[in-house]
Amino acid sequence: MLKLAFILLSVLFHTYAFFFEVVPHEDVCWLQYAKPNTFVGGDYQVIRGGALDIDVIVYSPDGKVISTSVRETEAKFGFNAEMEGRYRVCFSNRMSTLTTKTVSLELSADDLVKDDDAFAKEEQLDPLVHLSRQIVDSLASLQTEQKHSRNRDIAHQNTNELTNSRVLWWSIFEALTLIGASLFQVYYLRRYFEDKRTV
Repeated sequence: MLKLAFILLSVLFHTYAFFFEVVPHEDVCWLQYAKPNTFVGGDYQVIRGGALDIDVIVYSPDGKVISTSVRETEAKFGFNAEMEGRYRVCFSNRMSTLTTKTVSLELSADDLVKDDDAFAKEEQLDPLVHLSRQIVDSLASLQTEQKHSRNRDIAHQNTNELTNSRVLWWSIFEALTLIGASLFQVYYLRRYFEDKRTV
């Protein structure tokens, strides 16, 4: 019975995760097929590139805008599909002139149950099945938090590497400046104390 509950819950929830790049002045769109009465949701995070911001627009199958976010680093979106078809989630990097953005995206489509008579009532369910649903929900929440934590770690690592690179180049510049100033001082003092004889 417990195995059946896990299989049933894993079939009901379809989640896809992607890492992709959006080059400057371009759009990248992902399609999510959904039937009516399906909850389509997702969350994204920009983990590398420029100010870590991107524009996102979600379109319905007939081309109407469902959701828009402008220059967000990370956000979530969700809606109930009203018609069958392919919903588009487009990421736009048109505001950037040089920087390619790396984005982490998680899309999911979960069937919403409208007909409660087709399923057993809550009081009729076996306690183990109820517990298994709680465990599956907790694991899904934990996976989402781990994904966000991993993406934050990647973003912080990129920032640290950039800072270390700048410190290295600044240190090299300072060392060359000090060596140049020292050589100039030696040359100038030698010339100053040079014995000038006129013959």
